Amino acid sequence: MSRLPILGGDNDIWGSVLNDYLSVSLNADGTLKGSAIGATGPTGGQGSTGAIGATGITGATGPTGITGTQGSTGATGAGTTGATGPTGVTGATGPVGATGAGATGATGSQGPTGPGGGATGATGPTGVTGTQGSTGATGAGATGATGPTGTTGTQGATGATGAGTTGATGPGGANGSQGATGSTGPQGATGAGTTDGWNLDTNTWTFVSATTGAGGGLITFKISGIDATNYLIPGTKLCWELSISTPTLNYGVIATSTFSTDTTITLIKNSDYTMGANPAVPKYSYIESPVGFPSEFNWLPTLSGWSVQPSPQIFRWKTMSRMCGVRITMSQGPGSTSGTSNSTTHTATLPVSTISSSTDTWEILGIFQDAGNTTIGMGAIFPFTDTTKIYLNGDNHLPPEPTTGNTAGGSTSTVYCLPYVFYSF
Repeated sequence: MSRLPILGGDNDIWGSVLNDYLSVSLNADGTLKGSAIGATGPTGGQGSTGAIGATGITGATGPTGITGTQGSTGATGAGTTGATGPTGVTGATGPVGATGAGATGATGSQGPTGPGGGATGATGPTGVTGTQGSTGATGAGATGATGPTGTTGTQGATGATGAGTTGATGPGGANGSQGATGSTGPQGATGAGTTDGWNLDTNTWTFVSATTGAGGGLITFKISGIDATNYLIPGTKLCWELSISTPTLNYGVIATSTFSTDTTITLIKNSDYTMGANPAVPKYSYIESPVGFPSEFNWLPTLSGWSVQPSPQIFRWKTMSRMCGVRITMSQGPGSTSGTSNSTTHTATLPVSTISSSTDTWEILGIFQDAGNTTIGMGAIFPFTDTTKIYLNGDNHLPPEPTTGNTAGGSTSTVYCLPYVFYSF
Protein backbone atom coordinates (compact mmCIF):
# COMPACT_ATOMS: atom_id res chain seq x y z
CA MET A 1 0.00 0.00 0.00
CA SER A 2 1.31 3.47 -0.84
CA ARG A 3 2.40 5.57 2.15
CA LEU A 4 4.25 8.72 3.13
CA PRO A 5 8.00 8.53 3.86
CA ILE A 6 8.91 7.82 7.49
CA LEU A 7 11.42 10.29 8.93
CA GLY A 8 14.56 8.48 10.07
CA GLY A 9 13.32 5.21 8.58
CA ASP A 10 13.46 5.76 4.81
CA ASN A 11 17.03 6.98 4.33
CA ASP A 12 18.02 7.21 0.64
CA ILE A 13 14.65 5.82 -0.55
CA TRP A 14 12.20 8.48 0.56
CA GLY A 15 12.04 9.82 -2.99
CA SER A 16 10.93 6.38 -4.31
CA VAL A 17 8.37 6.04 -1.46
CA LEU A 18 7.08 9.53 -2.25
CA ASN A 19 6.85 8.79 -6.01
CA ASP A 20 4.88 5.60 -5.28
CA TYR A 21 2.58 7.61 -3.00
CA LEU A 22 2.15 10.35 -5.63
CA SER A 23 1.37 7.82 -8.41
CA VAL A 24 -2.02 7.20 -6.74
CA SER A 25 -3.19 10.57 -8.11
CA LEU A 26 -0.61 11.38 -10.80
CA ASN A 27 0.19 9.86 -14.19
CA ALA A 28 3.81 9.00 -15.16
CA ASP A 29 4.19 12.31 -17.06
CA GLY A 30 3.11 14.34 -13.99
CA THR A 31 -0.43 15.05 -15.12
CA LEU A 32 -3.30 14.41 -12.69
CA LYS A 33 -5.30 11.25 -13.12
CA GLY A 34 -8.90 11.65 -14.15
CA SER A 35 -10.09 10.64 -10.67
CA ALA A 36 -8.17 13.52 -9.06
CA ILE A 37 -9.38 16.47 -11.10
CA GLY A 38 -12.58 17.72 -12.65
CA ALA A 39 -13.53 17.32 -16.30
CA THR A 40 -11.48 19.27 -18.81
CA GLY A 41 -13.19 22.22 -20.43
CA PRO A 42 -13.83 22.31 -24.20
CA THR A 43 -10.89 22.97 -26.47
CA GLY A 44 -10.62 26.47 -27.91
CA GLY A 45 -11.27 26.97 -31.60
CA GLN A 46 -8.48 26.85 -34.16
CA GLY A 47 -6.98 30.24 -35.00
CA SER A 48 -7.45 31.46 -38.56
CA THR A 49 -4.67 30.89 -41.11
CA GLY A 50 -2.76 33.94 -42.40
CA ALA A 51 -3.64 35.12 -45.93
CA ILE A 52 -1.52 33.83 -48.84
CA GLY A 53 0.47 36.45 -50.80
CA ALA A 54 -0.69 37.31 -54.37
CA THR A 55 0.92 35.39 -57.26
CA GLY A 56 3.40 37.37 -59.39
CA ILE A 57 2.55 38.25 -63.05
CA THR A 58 3.85 35.72 -65.62
CA GLY A 59 6.55 37.13 -67.96
CA ALA A 60 5.79 37.52 -71.72
CA THR A 61 6.85 34.67 -74.09
CA GLY A 62 9.98 35.46 -76.16
CA PRO A 63 9.74 35.70 -80.03
CA THR A 64 10.16 32.56 -82.21
CA GLY A 65 13.60 32.06 -83.82
CA ILE A 66 14.11 32.53 -87.63
CA THR A 67 13.52 29.36 -89.73
CA GLY A 68 16.75 27.83 -91.17
CA THR A 69 17.39 27.81 -94.99
CA GLN A 70 16.28 24.86 -97.15
CA GLY A 71 18.94 22.15 -97.63
CA SER A 72 20.20 21.51 -101.23
CA THR A 73 18.48 18.90 -103.41
CA GLY A 74 20.14 15.50 -103.57
CA ALA A 75 21.95 14.35 -106.77
CA THR A 76 19.98 12.50 -109.47
CA GLY A 77 20.17 8.71 -109.32
CA ALA A 78 22.65 6.91 -111.61
CA GLY A 79 20.28 4.51 -113.39
CA THR A 80 20.86 4.02 -117.21
CA THR A 81 18.33 3.89 -120.03
CA GLY A 82 17.29 0.38 -120.97
CA ALA A 83 18.55 -1.12 -124.25
CA THR A 84 16.44 -0.95 -127.40
CA GLY A 85 14.36 -4.03 -127.90
CA PRO A 86 15.07 -6.18 -131.05
CA THR A 87 13.05 -5.78 -134.20
CA GLY A 88 11.63 -8.64 -136.05
CA VAL A 89 8.50 -10.62 -136.60
CA THR A 90 10.04 -13.98 -136.43
CA GLY A 91 10.03 -14.39 -132.85
CA ALA A 92 8.68 -12.53 -129.87
CA THR A 93 11.06 -10.34 -127.97
CA GLY A 94 12.73 -12.35 -125.23
CA PRO A 95 12.26 -11.18 -121.68
CA VAL A 96 14.90 -8.92 -120.17
CA GLY A 97 17.18 -10.98 -117.95
CA ALA A 98 18.39 -9.93 -114.57
CA THR A 99 20.86 -7.11 -114.58
CA GLY A 100 24.37 -8.47 -114.47
CA ALA A 101 27.81 -8.15 -115.91
CA GLY A 102 27.22 -10.14 -119.11
CA ALA A 103 28.03 -8.49 -122.47
CA THR A 104 25.33 -7.57 -124.94
CA GLY A 105 24.65 -10.35 -127.46
CA ALA A 106 25.66 -9.84 -131.10
CA THR A 107 23.10 -8.38 -133.44
CA GLY A 108 21.42 -11.01 -135.52
CA SER A 109 21.81 -10.91 -139.28
CA GLN A 110 19.27 -9.01 -141.33
CA GLY A 111 16.50 -11.29 -142.39
CA PRO A 112 14.96 -11.04 -145.81
CA THR A 113 12.30 -8.47 -146.25
CA GLY A 114 8.94 -10.08 -145.94
CA PRO A 115 6.16 -9.38 -148.25
CA GLY A 116 4.38 -6.24 -147.37
CA GLY A 117 6.23 -6.10 -144.07
CA GLY A 118 4.94 -7.55 -140.86
CA ALA A 119 3.29 -5.65 -138.01
CA THR A 120 5.47 -4.26 -135.23
CA GLY A 121 5.83 -6.79 -132.41
CA ALA A 122 4.45 -5.93 -129.00
CA THR A 123 6.85 -4.53 -126.38
CA GLY A 124 8.01 -7.26 -124.03
CA PRO A 125 7.51 -6.75 -120.28
CA THR A 126 10.33 -5.29 -118.19
CA GLY A 127 12.21 -8.12 -116.56
CA VAL A 128 13.81 -8.14 -113.16
CA THR A 129 16.94 -6.11 -113.20
CA GLY A 130 19.87 -8.40 -113.92
CA THR A 131 22.24 -9.34 -116.68
CA GLN A 132 21.37 -8.24 -120.14
CA GLY A 133 19.71 -11.04 -122.13
CA SER A 134 20.99 -11.80 -125.63
CA THR A 135 19.44 -9.92 -128.45
CA GLY A 136 17.06 -11.97 -130.48
CA ALA A 137 17.60 -12.35 -134.19
CA THR A 138 16.55 -9.44 -136.27
CA GLY A 139 13.28 -10.19 -137.82
CA ALA A 140 11.96 -8.92 -141.02
CA GLY A 141 9.51 -6.62 -139.31
CA ALA A 142 9.81 -2.99 -138.37
CA THR A 143 12.08 -1.78 -135.57
CA GLY A 144 10.75 -2.59 -132.12
CA ALA A 145 9.51 0.05 -129.75
CA THR A 146 11.94 1.88 -127.43
CA GLY A 147 12.56 0.04 -124.17
CA PRO A 148 11.33 1.43 -120.84
CA THR A 149 13.17 4.21 -118.94
CA GLY A 150 15.52 3.09 -116.20
CA THR A 151 14.47 3.38 -112.54
CA THR A 152 14.78 6.75 -110.79
CA GLY A 153 17.90 7.25 -108.68
CA THR A 154 17.68 7.32 -104.85
CA GLN A 155 16.60 10.51 -103.05
CA GLY A 156 19.47 12.86 -102.21
CA ALA A 157 20.26 13.45 -98.48
CA THR A 158 18.28 16.13 -96.65
CA GLY A 159 20.08 19.44 -96.40
CA ALA A 160 21.50 20.56 -92.98
CA THR A 161 19.26 22.47 -90.55
CA GLY A 162 19.38 26.22 -90.95
CA ALA A 163 21.64 28.17 -88.59
CA GLY A 164 19.00 30.51 -87.15
CA THR A 165 19.17 30.83 -83.28
CA THR A 166 16.28 30.63 -80.78
CA GLY A 167 14.92 33.99 -79.72
CA ALA A 168 15.92 35.30 -76.29
CA THR A 169 13.63 34.52 -73.28
CA GLY A 170 11.30 37.32 -72.35
CA PRO A 171 11.83 39.10 -68.97
CA GLY A 172 10.29 37.46 -65.85
CA GLY A 173 7.20 38.89 -64.25
CA ALA A 174 7.49 40.97 -61.06
CA ASN A 175 7.46 39.01 -57.74
CA GLY A 176 4.19 38.91 -55.85
CA SER A 177 4.05 40.60 -52.43
CA GLN A 178 5.23 38.60 -49.39
CA GLY A 179 2.46 36.63 -47.68
CA ALA A 180 1.94 37.08 -43.92
CA THR A 181 4.22 34.98 -41.71
CA GLY A 182 2.48 31.96 -40.20
CA SER A 183 2.50 31.33 -36.45
CA THR A 184 5.51 29.58 -34.96
CA GLY A 185 5.22 25.79 -35.01
CA PRO A 186 5.53 23.69 -31.84
CA GLN A 187 8.95 22.99 -30.39
CA GLY A 188 10.60 20.07 -32.17
CA ALA A 189 11.65 16.99 -30.31
CA THR A 190 14.97 17.26 -28.51
CA GLY A 191 17.87 15.79 -30.47
CA ALA A 192 20.09 13.06 -29.09
CA GLY A 193 22.49 15.66 -27.63
CA THR A 194 25.45 14.40 -25.62
CA THR A 195 25.63 11.04 -23.88
CA ASP A 196 25.34 12.68 -20.43
CA GLY A 197 21.82 14.03 -21.12
CA TRP A 198 22.91 17.73 -21.25
CA ASN A 199 22.65 20.09 -24.25
CA LEU A 200 25.19 22.92 -24.54
CA ASP A 201 23.54 26.35 -24.88
CA THR A 202 25.55 28.45 -27.36
CA ASN A 203 23.84 31.66 -26.16
CA THR A 204 25.48 33.75 -23.42
CA TRP A 205 23.83 33.79 -19.96
CA THR A 206 24.15 37.10 -18.08
CA PHE A 207 23.69 37.05 -14.30
CA VAL A 208 21.03 39.48 -13.00
CA SER A 209 20.46 38.78 -9.28
CA ALA A 210 20.37 36.19 -6.47
CA THR A 211 18.71 36.38 -3.03
CA THR A 212 19.74 34.55 0.16
CA GLY A 213 18.34 33.78 3.61
CA ALA A 214 14.78 32.84 4.63
CA GLY A 215 12.45 33.21 1.67
CA GLY A 216 15.51 33.67 -0.58
CA GLY A 217 17.44 31.43 -2.98
CA LEU A 218 15.92 33.12 -6.05
CA ILE A 219 18.33 33.26 -9.04
CA THR A 220 17.62 35.39 -12.14
CA PHE A 221 19.66 35.67 -15.36
CA LYS A 222 19.01 36.87 -18.93
CA ILE A 223 19.96 36.19 -22.56
CA SER A 224 20.31 39.55 -24.31
CA GLY A 225 18.52 40.29 -27.60
CA ILE A 226 17.33 36.71 -28.16
CA ASP A 227 13.95 35.01 -27.59
CA ALA A 228 14.93 31.72 -25.92
CA THR A 229 11.50 30.98 -24.44
CA ASN A 230 10.88 28.33 -27.12
CA TYR A 231 13.47 25.99 -25.60
CA LEU A 232 14.18 27.33 -22.07
CA ILE A 233 10.69 26.61 -20.71
CA PRO A 234 9.49 26.17 -17.09
CA GLY A 235 10.56 22.82 -15.69
CA THR A 236 13.78 22.67 -17.79
CA LYS A 237 16.81 21.49 -15.82
CA LEU A 238 19.94 23.73 -15.97
CA CYS A 239 23.66 23.29 -15.27
CA TRP A 240 26.43 25.91 -15.29
CA GLU A 241 29.91 26.68 -13.99
CA LEU A 242 30.47 29.73 -11.75
CA SER A 243 33.07 31.01 -14.26
CA ILE A 244 35.80 29.82 -16.60
CA SER A 245 38.33 30.17 -13.78
CA THR A 246 35.99 28.56 -11.19
CA PRO A 247 34.52 25.45 -12.89
CA THR A 248 32.32 24.47 -9.92
CA LEU A 249 29.09 22.92 -11.24
CA ASN A 250 25.76 24.42 -10.14
CA TYR A 251 22.21 23.26 -10.88
CA GLY A 252 18.66 24.59 -10.96
CA VAL A 253 15.18 24.31 -12.53
CA ILE A 254 13.41 27.06 -14.52
CA ALA A 255 10.36 28.57 -12.76
CA THR A 256 9.51 31.30 -15.31
CA SER A 257 10.76 32.28 -18.78
CA THR A 258 9.68 35.57 -20.43
CA PHE A 259 10.80 37.66 -23.42
CA SER A 260 10.77 41.42 -24.00
CA THR A 261 13.91 42.61 -25.84
CA ASP A 262 15.82 40.07 -23.69
CA THR A 263 14.87 36.63 -22.37
CA THR A 264 14.63 36.70 -18.56
CA ILE A 265 14.90 33.37 -16.69
CA THR A 266 13.97 32.89 -13.01
CA LEU A 267 14.81 29.63 -11.21
CA ILE A 268 12.89 27.78 -8.50
CA LYS A 269 14.28 28.88 -5.11
CA ASN A 270 17.02 26.68 -3.66
CA SER A 271 19.70 27.16 -0.97
CA ASP A 272 22.18 24.64 -2.44
CA TYR A 273 23.55 26.50 -5.47
CA THR A 274 24.24 30.04 -6.69
CA MET A 275 25.26 31.91 -9.84
CA GLY A 276 28.25 34.21 -10.24
CA ALA A 277 28.65 37.32 -12.37
CA ASN A 278 29.83 35.39 -15.44
CA PRO A 279 28.30 31.89 -15.58
CA ALA A 280 30.18 29.63 -18.00
CA VAL A 281 29.45 26.48 -20.05
CA PRO A 282 25.62 26.78 -19.74
CA LYS A 283 23.66 23.59 -20.40
CA TYR A 284 20.03 22.49 -20.32
CA SER A 285 18.16 19.15 -20.24
CA TYR A 286 14.62 17.82 -20.52
CA ILE A 287 15.25 14.26 -19.27
CA GLU A 288 14.51 13.04 -15.74
CA SER A 289 18.09 12.44 -14.53
CA PRO A 290 20.91 14.01 -16.59
CA VAL A 291 24.40 13.20 -15.28
CA GLY A 292 25.21 15.02 -12.01
CA PHE A 293 21.73 16.49 -11.48
CA PRO A 294 20.63 16.28 -7.80
CA SER A 295 17.60 14.17 -6.87
CA GLU A 296 16.22 17.02 -4.72
CA PHE A 297 16.95 20.61 -3.61
CA ASN A 298 16.81 22.39 -0.23
CA TRP A 299 15.09 25.74 0.24
CA LEU A 300 14.58 28.14 3.17
CA PRO A 301 10.90 29.14 3.48
CA THR A 302 9.49 31.98 5.54
CA LEU A 303 7.48 30.43 8.42
CA SER A 304 4.58 31.95 10.35
CA GLY A 305 2.64 30.77 13.41
CA TRP A 306 5.54 30.07 15.83
CA SER A 307 7.20 32.16 18.50
CA VAL A 308 9.84 29.43 18.74
CA GLN A 309 10.30 27.28 15.65
CA PRO A 310 10.58 23.47 15.86
CA SER A 311 13.96 21.89 15.15
CA PRO A 312 15.56 20.29 13.27
CA GLN A 313 13.94 21.45 10.03
CA ILE A 314 14.01 19.87 6.56
CA PHE A 315 12.55 21.70 3.56
CA ARG A 316 13.17 19.93 0.23
CA TRP A 317 11.62 19.88 -3.25
CA LYS A 318 11.90 18.12 -6.59
CA THR A 319 10.11 18.58 -9.92
CA MET A 320 8.21 16.06 -12.02
CA SER A 321 7.27 17.56 -15.38
CA ARG A 322 5.10 20.59 -14.47
CA MET A 323 4.62 19.42 -10.87
CA CYS A 324 6.69 20.47 -7.84
CA GLY A 325 6.67 18.16 -4.82
CA VAL A 326 7.64 19.61 -1.43
CA ARG A 327 8.67 17.74 1.73
CA ILE A 328 8.36 19.58 5.07
CA THR A 329 9.64 17.99 8.29
CA MET A 330 9.95 19.93 11.56
CA SER A 331 10.84 18.35 14.96
CA GLN A 332 10.49 14.63 14.23
CA GLY A 333 12.72 11.83 15.52
CA PRO A 334 15.25 11.44 18.32
CA GLY A 335 16.85 14.65 19.59
CA SER A 336 14.21 16.90 18.08
CA THR A 337 12.60 19.90 19.79
CA SER A 338 8.97 20.94 19.33
CA GLY A 339 8.21 24.56 18.58
CA THR A 340 5.92 26.98 20.40
CA SER A 341 2.75 28.07 18.60
CA ASN A 342 1.51 31.66 18.80
CA SER A 343 -1.27 31.47 16.18
CA THR A 344 -4.14 29.34 14.94
CA THR A 345 -2.59 29.50 11.46
CA HIS A 346 0.76 27.97 10.49
CA THR A 347 2.22 28.51 7.01
CA ALA A 348 5.44 28.12 5.01
CA THR A 349 6.27 29.92 1.76
CA LEU A 350 6.68 27.69 -1.33
CA PRO A 351 9.88 27.41 -3.42
CA VAL A 352 7.81 28.35 -6.49
CA SER A 353 4.25 29.69 -6.66
CA THR A 354 1.42 27.44 -7.78
CA ILE A 355 -0.74 28.39 -10.76
CA SER A 356 -3.64 30.69 -9.95
CA SER A 357 -7.05 29.01 -9.81
CA SER A 358 -10.49 29.95 -8.55
CA THR A 359 -11.51 26.32 -7.93
CA ASP A 360 -8.49 24.02 -7.44
CA THR A 361 -7.03 23.10 -4.05
CA TRP A 362 -3.87 21.02 -3.45
CA GLU A 363 -4.23 18.94 -0.30
CA ILE A 364 -2.54 15.97 1.40
CA LEU A 365 -2.75 14.31 4.81
CA GLY A 366 0.26 14.51 7.15
CA ILE A 367 1.34 14.38 10.77
CA PHE A 368 0.78 17.48 12.93
CA GLN A 369 1.44 17.94 16.66
CA ASP A 370 -1.04 20.48 17.93
CA ALA A 371 -0.55 21.65 21.55
CA GLY A 372 1.42 18.48 22.26
CA ASN A 373 -1.18 16.15 20.73
CA THR A 374 -0.08 14.26 17.59
CA THR A 375 -2.86 13.96 15.01
CA ILE A 376 -3.49 13.43 11.31
CA GLY A 377 -3.55 16.93 9.88
CA MET A 378 -3.81 18.33 6.37
CA GLY A 379 -1.28 20.26 4.31
CA ALA A 380 -3.08 22.45 1.79
CA ILE A 381 -2.41 25.08 -0.89
CA PHE A 382 -5.33 27.37 -1.74
CA PRO A 383 -4.60 29.05 -5.14
CA PHE A 384 -7.76 31.13 -4.88
CA THR A 385 -6.48 32.64 -1.60
CA ASP A 386 -2.65 32.63 -1.83
CA THR A 387 -0.45 30.98 -4.51
CA THR A 388 2.77 31.41 -2.50
CA LYS A 389 2.10 29.45 0.73
CA ILE A 390 1.26 26.01 2.10
CA TYR A 391 -1.06 25.91 5.15
CA LEU A 392 -0.03 23.38 7.82
CA ASN A 393 -3.25 22.39 9.60
CA GLY A 394 -3.81 20.27 12.68
CA ASP A 395 -7.07 18.80 11.43
CA ASN A 396 -8.33 17.53 8.08
CA HIS A 397 -10.88 20.26 7.45
CA LEU A 398 -11.63 21.17 3.84
CA PRO A 399 -11.69 24.61 2.16
CA PRO A 400 -12.79 27.34 2.25
CA GLU A 401 -11.30 27.33 5.78
CA PRO A 402 -7.51 27.59 5.33
CA THR A 403 -6.80 29.73 8.40
CA THR A 404 -8.45 27.95 11.34
CA GLY A 405 -8.07 24.71 13.23
CA ASN A 406 -4.74 24.96 15.10
CA THR A 407 -4.14 25.87 18.74
CA ALA A 408 -2.40 29.14 19.62
CA GLY A 409 -0.02 28.04 22.37
CA GLY A 410 1.64 24.78 23.28
CA SER A 411 4.17 22.67 21.39
CA THR A 412 3.89 21.93 17.67
CA SER A 413 5.67 19.92 14.97
CA THR A 414 4.72 18.79 11.47
CA VAL A 415 5.48 16.39 8.57
CA TYR A 416 3.97 16.93 5.10
CA CYS A 417 4.75 15.84 1.51
CA LEU A 418 2.65 17.64 -1.11
CA PRO A 419 2.83 17.90 -4.95
CA TYR A 420 1.31 20.84 -6.85
CA VAL A 421 1.30 22.35 -10.37
CA PHE A 422 3.58 25.37 -10.82
CA TYR A 423 3.06 26.17 -14.52
CA SER A 424 0.63 25.46 -17.37
CA PHE A 425 1.59 24.29 -20.86
